[in-house]
Amino acid sequence: MMSEEFTVGVKVHREWETLVALSFSLEGIGAGLVLCAVVAGSQIAALVGLVLVAGGVAALFAHLGNRRRFWRVVSNPATAWISRGSLLIGMLLVFGVLSLFTGQLENPPGWAPLPTLVVGLVAAILVGYAGLLLASMVGIPFWSSALVPLLFALHSLASGATLLLALTAITGGGTQPYPALKAAVAVLLVLTLAASLVYPKLTGSTRAARDSARTLLKGEHRRLFQGGALGLGLLVPLVFVGAHHWLAPGLAASALLLVVALLRLAGDLCFRYALITVGSYDPLL
Repeated sequence: MMSEEFTVGVKVHREWETLVALSFSLEGIGAGLVLCAVVAGSQIAALVGLVLVAGGVAALFAHLGNRRRFWRVVSNPATAWISRGSLLIGMLLVFGVLSLFTGQLENPPGWAPLPTLVVGLVAAILVGYAGLLLASMVGIPFWSSALVPLLFALHSLASGATLLLALTAITGGGTQPYPALKAAVAVLLVLTLAASLVYPKLTGSTRAARDSARTLLKGEHRRLFQGGALGLGLLVPLVFVGAHHWLAPGLAASALLLVVALLRLAGDLCFRYALITVGSYDPLL
């Protein structure tokens, strides 16, 4: 009763929009691809993943605008996930380049596997970094859930694995990508689709959380979330991956997987943009 008397209506968080969503997407997709590349032993995929992560950093710089704001971002790793994430991204880029360099040596030193191990561990954290950052913002109930890091990690892994699948087909001279990777992509797409459908229904009972879920499912972001993130970004790629099984190895099969990857990347951006722009809170007088 008293809390209702002192509230002034639900407000939408407006500090993060396009550039932040782009940064989250590129960093998450890049980290997912790097992690998949470490598992698959693909240096080409690792390089592409690092470039994507660097693009995410560039988008963050563009959002911050002022260099002094960047130093504030990285200044508090003890308590702030945005500082931890920024430092982890720096580690990923440095050790990633070192791993690629040692991988090209004819006689690598005995410590050569160490950078790759560090890259894999850091990438495993960064796939869910954006979700961890959002979950730490307790003032926005729709984000403040232990499920958010899992949801972001699933989207990152689904994007990374799908991109690895396309790169494998393209760089393999049109040969059929190995079945285990296609199966992993299909499983990740199904899990990500299921989690994305369920999450808005498990966001809590506060007025702000209900408002965020309603905007995502029935409001102005309905087409972006359902049509873009879920439809074009998950369901259509899942159907195309299944259809790829019936195509003979060659240019058409590789082109289909490239389309799958592009749709998945666009869907990933739609998901993150939709989720961060529906974050609502109850301001107090």
